[in-house]
Amino acid sequence: MAVSLILLVWLSFAASSSRVSRSHQAVDYLLREMAMDMQHVRQHSVGSNYGKGSWKLVLRDGSYVLQNGYRQVKERPYPKGLKVTKGDVMFDADGKPLHTMSVVIAAADGTYQRRLVLAAQTGRLRVE
Repeated sequence: MAVSLILLVWLSFAASSSRVSRSHQAVDYLLREMAMDMQHVRQHSVGSNYGKGSWKLVLRDGSYVLQNGYRQVKERPYPKGLKVTKGDVMFDADGKPLHTMSVVIAAADGTYQRRLVLAAQTGRLRVE
């Protein structure tokens, strides 16, 4: 009886920790993919010497969209249970961000969050 009770307690801890690690992995994976797409937008803005929102990353409810003008290049839905800051990420021709300066990606239960911060002067992307 005692062994089965110990086994039951151990299994309940293992099940709860696997759920937490899955939400942490989902936040980290989305963060890495979003950072690559932000760099993609920045490269196009600097490379074309145009900027002014021709390429942008639109953060909205449930997904983000990579756009070139009005043409949608990519749509990436968020994994279930994640909250993401809304806004538009655009760069000028010098690679400096125009509007959104940081994006927060958080688990719905609030136990884990990561932040992408765009430096105002250089446009460098930092992960916190």
